[in-house]
Amino acid sequence: MREPKFENVVGILGGGQLGLFLAQSLARLGAHTAVFDPDSQAPALRHTAKPFSAPFSDHKRLLEFAEQAQVITYEFEHLPVNYLAGLGEQVAKIRPSLRVLEVSQDRLIEKNFLKDMGFPVVPFLELKEGAELDKLLAFPLPILVKTVRGGYDGKGQTRLNTPEQLESFLPRLKEKLSGGEVLVAEQVVELHCELSCIVGRKANNCYLMPIFENVHKDSILDTTVFPAQISEALRSEVEELSRAIATALDVQGLLTVEYFVVKEASGLKVYVNELAPRPHNSGHLSMQAFNISQFDLLARLLLDLPVGKIEPLSNACFAMANILGDCYHDKQLHWQALAEAEGLVEILLYGKEEPRPARKMGHLVTTGATVEQALSRARALRLALSVR
Repeated sequence: MREPKFENVVGILGGGQLGLFLAQSLARLGAHTAVFDPDSQAPALRHTAKPFSAPFSDHKRLLEFAEQAQVITYEFEHLPVNYLAGLGEQVAKIRPSLRVLEVSQDRLIEKNFLKDMGFPVVPFLELKEGAELDKLLAFPLPILVKTVRGGYDGKGQTRLNTPEQLESFLPRLKEKLSGGEVLVAEQVVELHCELSCIVGRKANNCYLMPIFENVHKDSILDTTVFPAQISEALRSEVEELSRAIATALDVQGLLTVEYFVVKEASGLKVYVNELAPRPHNSGHLSMQAFNISQFDLLARLLLDLPVGKIEPLSNACFAMANILGDCYHDKQLHWQALAEAEGLVEILLYGKEEPRPARKMGHLVTTGATVEQALSRARALRLALSVR
């Protein structure tokens, strides 16, 4: 049987839930997808006509995947740039570019880029072999010591609150640095709120989604609400920063910018926390709250289609709560909770096989007359789903 040949194919590097939702948006626009992921059970890989399951080091398969697509994007930034760079002329298909990927996948490169370009970041220190650790001892506590690569959802982070904790951590730190590891120390700031802004960019045109307000728990996104409870002045500042960062990186595709908002003596101060050149967990709300979701936006950019105006579907307030593996008992949720749920808009599970602690298994979205009501309903339903 001959393998069907598809036109208008978008290649997606990574087969997680972000890739799955993007593939669904692309399908609604008549496009096809090819998905590459080393995990043969990855959610998006199981729902594509062109699955490629192989290590990223498998140049032959990676090249075959790239040749199938007219354009390529990625759904997570921790990809081996060296293997992708070996794709030759196929590299030009990747959106956003490998340069954007290189900046965003390394915390130190990212922070130095933002600092050098004049964007506000919290104070940080580079830690490497031969570094003057007395600078770290003089750094204001508390601090977070982070790996520069591979860390997400709180992985690769150590929080040091007291001088005693810092002193006891130093031997382990010196061991890491002597082994060639590079780390970054970042000052912990007292948050007024956390925000995220998703920017789509094609050529020199930027398309901004409405701003989301987020809460993290143990460094993992816990809840997101819309509309963000912020002033118009703060909203404008965040939007302008997001446009400027996307432009400085020449992003072609999607960029999510995460922000810390800190209350200082002079007023509220905005700091750029992290960059993600892809759809974002906080943007899941857009699938229910807006006429164009973050995945629809990226799909239109990749297919070179008009974007149109992005706007809320109603005046209602929305809240999203992540469902982690911690909510499961014997690999099950307490589904009876749905019968009494108030304001439930949607519950989405990602099709991951193993519900492990701190693993994102799905999310739920609720609505209400106020942000507080929507958020209260989301938290209550998640708790009810996880009742033992």
